[in-house]
Amino acid sequence: PLFYQILYRICLLHHSCFSLHFIELVFKGGSNHINKDLGA
Repeated sequence: PLFYQILYRICLLHHSCFSLHFIELVFKGGSNHINKDLGA
């Protein structure tokens, strides 16, 4: 998706790859994965 590509480029520009990781989980609907990462 174009929106995803834009976010990815922003991540590369700002080196906020943690945000990219979070965005990937959201796009995958991975709320369970997010909870797992937070240790919940």
